[in-house]
Amino acid sequence: MTGVFSRRGCLPLAGFLLALAAAGCGKAKPATAPVTGRVLLDGKPVAGAAVMLEPVGGGVPARGSTGGDGSFTLSTFGRDDGALVGRHRVSVSKFVVEGVAANELGLEAAPAPAGLQPKAGLPARYADPKTSGLEATVEAGGTKVEFSLESKD
Repeated sequence: MTGVFSRRGCLPLAGFLLALAAAGCGKAKPATAPVTGRVLLDGKPVAGAAVMLEPVGGGVPARGSTGGDGSFTLSTFGRDDGALVGRHRVSVSKFVVEGVAANELGLEAAPAPAGLQPKAGLPARYADPKTSGLEATVEAGGTKVEFSLESKD
């Protein structure tokens, strides 16, 4: 048999249709939108903090870390893709490890005699989205936020 429905002609067509059907069966990722912002503590930028936006209705949280000027860009599924659109509870945390002894050039380090001592670099309430008091709404077109933290209650 020759023509469009020959065995040789059907195999590539069947493979193409199978691939097309399989591509449509995957679960689509929820929509994200770009989110950038800054974290301040008592009006000063916070470097090295972890920022997390947790969707109120459930879903994958977005994460980012602050640079030297306190700025951050969030990621959820891929680098800098933002956060899920909608309302979020926010947490901001920073930990500093003390107790590292280094030579005068800072090239070699070892635990100090008293040992390593992790210490919170921000008030503990901000590390939990349930107690931070911080919220953000991510809009479909993108969102810019600023989180102003206070060192005292």
